Amino acid sequence: MSRLNMHMNHVANHRPEFHAVAFTDVSKLYGDKIALDRVTVHIAHGEVIGLLGPNGAGKTTLLEILEGLQEPSSGLVSIFGKRPALLNPGERGRIGIVFQRYALPSELTVGQLCDLYQHMYPADPDKQGLITQLGLAHLLTQQIGDLSAGQTQRLSIFAALYGDKSLLVLDEPTSALDVRSRRAVWDALLLRKQQRNFSGVIATHHMEEAMELCDRIYFIDNGKIRMSGNAQELLQQHACRISIKFTAPAWLVEELKESLPADAPLTLHGQQHMISCASHQAAGLIGAILLLEQTNGLRLNLVVTQPSLEDVYLSVIAN
Repeated sequence: MSRLNMHMNHVANHRPEFHAVAFTDVSKLYGDKIALDRVTVHIAHGEVIGLLGPNGAGKTTLLEILEGLQEPSSGLVSIFGKRPALLNPGERGRIGIVFQRYALPSELTVGQLCDLYQHMYPADPDKQGLITQLGLAHLLTQQIGDLSAGQTQRLSIFAALYGDKSLLVLDEPTSALDVRSRRAVWDALLLRKQQRNFSGVIATHHMEEAMELCDRIYFIDNGKIRMSGNAQELLQQHACRISIKFTAPAWLVEELKESLPADAPLTLHGQQHMISCASHQAAGLIGAILLLEQTNGLRLNLVVTQPSLEDVYLSVIAN
């Protein structure tokens, strides 16, 4: 390929119309507070990305800018090649949204809302299948205002998925759901993705959710993108490190700290202490912990694991 063609491909790949969504060098300020700091995120057609970050990291601000509820302080944002504020009603109708603050009409019944969406999107033949898959069939006669948080969330997901949607914008879409309901929502999203090939952005705290649903994952903290890639790429970047977890009294932990390498920090992980070490250090550290266990007659519940996406996330967000 010639240098001219390579340059033209590079330019094309950064033009907004070549992406379903393009955030380019976007910042958002609230007075002196920086909510987003020069964020660049491009979502290809048919691609679903995940946003992982702590509370206050900037996830919801990014989604609200995408929906057009807020304007960026600087930078460029486009959906289907247009600024969000310039989308026409038909283009907006192709976007399915689930925010943490639900905006469903409380006086309608579940069945009435589903019928309304069928009237709005008559070309979608699978209303009953989606109702059943999301566990809404027994709620059709109930008023929306009387639903539980989890039931309302599942109905919001129905509203976001139903119809000819090209883009989904989901802010913690399963936060109020139990394990079985969460899995049902994942299955519904994956099936619709296979059928419709929509694009999407999902802000979530669930690592498993991001791995199940997302083609690429972005770690965001303090308004900045810290790392991105698909799950395999993110894990490979930390594949050379091993996690050693154990429980121990404070005095033994202090004794162990004296023998730790500088690049193998000891942290608290839930109820366990954790050492993140290079793979070539693991055997020596495991031996030292087992010796302390034997010498002091203790059971330290030693667990050795390869890094998970959660480990990668914690190491990135902590830095």
